[in-house]
Amino acid sequence: MKVCLFLLIAVALTSCNGVPGPSAKSAEPIKPWQKKIVRRQKHTYTQSGLLDTTYRVEDYYVNGQLGATMDFLIIRTYDNKDNLTRERTFQFIKKKRIFSEETLFEYDAKNNLILKTNIFQKVLGEMSKFKYNDFGQKVEEIKIQKLPDIMPENWNMDSLLAHHSDKIIHHYDTLTIAYGYNTNGDIAGEVYKKANKIDYKLITLFSKNLKALTFEINSKGDTISITRYERNKDLMIEIKNDKRANLYTDTTIFSKNLKLQSTAINSALSYRHKDAFKYDERGNEIEYISFE
Repeated sequence: MKVCLFLLIAVALTSCNGVPGPSAKSAEPIKPWQKKIVRRQKHTYTQSGLLDTTYRVEDYYVNGQLGATMDFLIIRTYDNKDNLTRERTFQFIKKKRIFSEETLFEYDAKNNLILKTNIFQKVLGEMSKFKYNDFGQKVEEIKIQKLPDIMPENWNMDSLLAHHSDKIIHHYDTLTIAYGYNTNGDIAGEVYKKANKIDYKLITLFSKNLKALTFEINSKGDTISITRYERNKDLMIEIKNDKRANLYTDTTIFSKNLKLQSTAINSALSYRHKDAFKYDERGNEIEYISFE
């Protein structure tokens, strides 16, 4: 299966229109992939077959060598309609279970998720509100995210030390996403706004009820990326070419809507990144590996 996936990626990358052939640099020996993050998970399930608890181990690598390992426990709570209402994450530090974060979920009378709130270390990390039409389709999402604090440009190490005890002020950014659907009920358009101004749009075209092309258009009306979709039996390959970064290609492989692998390559900047996923028989992730 792995060999097949790598061949599909190779074919997908070489078939991208508008990407020049190999340069002198590409003739250099290709360095082997090195692990960056490895996440392994074991799940238990409720009597109803719902995801109950998850034990997670995360390994972090530096230059291919294991640098640190972190252990987590995730506990979930459901209401009497089997809607997930609370997800709590604990981290094990020196064999002690320390509360880390929680995510809360709220639903309307039709069991549509209308509010999702993430609190990390007692601070609001992200909040998402959802609206639906009469057909139960999500038509709007308002996402509020905590941004990292910005360090003044003229600060140096002395400045950091002098202000290390200052009260932290959290900054938040609001993103609004509007969704449009075609007659088959597929998402055909997405509009992303910040500060009530259009940031970019996604327009998806279909062929025989299957995704064919997705265009990303900025606020000036310029097409800044094009995503193509190719299929091979039960695999779907999503290939994104981004004009904002020279020779940037992002290729993702799905099987029955589960992401198996994604590979991002930027030849101009000598950048590459790869993610690989494995799932249990119920479709829940049991392993994730990030490579560089």
